[in-house]
Amino acid sequence: MTFLRAVAKFYRDRRVSDVIRPDNQRGNFGTTAGVRQAAVAVRNNLKSASYGYVNVLRQEVFQLQATCVDILSAPDVQNLFGTDDIWDTLEQVLRQYLKEDTRISERLQLAEAGESVLHWLAAAHVANKDRATFEASLEDIAEDAEEWLTVATSLGELSGGVPARARPGAKIIPMRRRAV
Repeated sequence: MTFLRAVAKFYRDRRVSDVIRPDNQRGNFGTTAGVRQAAVAVRNNLKSASYGYVNVLRQEVFQLQATCVDILSAPDVQNLFGTDDIWDTLEQVLRQYLKEDTRISERLQLAEAGESVLHWLAAAHVANKDRATFEASLEDIAEDAEEWLTVATSLGELSGGVPARARPGAKIIPMRRRAV
């Protein structure tokens, strides 16, 4: 959250400085130091939280995702729920069996924006010391950061300051290290 907010604030400040100083002779109001610091913190937290097995975690999640897609896109399952595609089927399953009314399209937007931000963080952009080059690379995720924050706010994930795992009825399974 800190990283996404820092990116969004940097580009908001940049837009304000472009309006106030259209010739941009003295630079913009935004500072890349906060963005760079937040990016380094996220990278370090991901590394330590995953016990160094980020690639294994990624492979396992993608295997589970592929299995779910295969099941939900099967013609007999879609006929059973009377749906045309996998997302409608998933929405029907959540409504009928888990009594959840989710907004799949907004969750999909969160996932896509988050994916591009994580790909950016995984690249070597953070280590780039040149401000102009860093800002240019940061433009790749500026819209994704804004979109992620906007969609998360509309879903109620950011309002009230109560994290999803602390809400009653949240179906979150804590990540545990696998026995070797």
